[in-house]
Amino acid sequence: MENTQSPATNPTSPASTAFKNDIHRIGESLGHLATETADAARSGASELRHGARHAVDAAKDKLGTVRDTMAEQLAEAKAKAGEATDSVRGIVTRHPIASVTIAAGIGLIAGLIIFRPRS
Repeated sequence: MENTQSPATNPTSPASTAFKNDIHRIGESLGHLATETADAARSGASELRHGARHAVDAAKDKLGTVRDTMAEQLAEAKAKAGEATDSVRGIVTRHPIASVTIAAGIGLIAGLIIFRPRS
């Protein structure tokens, strides 16, 4: 009896065996590709974490520098305000009548500006 099945439907034919081998190789290739993709994703995630840590560390350093600079400037401003207060206190102590007259004049001008009639 002669084999009437086509090579594609005959499971023992060389073409069918080659097809099965091709499918098996494709499956192996897909497995390797999945493994390589997962490895690349892990590597990329690791690089991303490293970059994020570096950015956070750089931001912390910058914030520390800004904080130190602001503290220095605040200390300088307090010192200058203290000096100005001492200077004004000395002038008022030496010239009390002139100081009160000047303060009253400034208050009068400010009151006229703030409460001027609206037209």
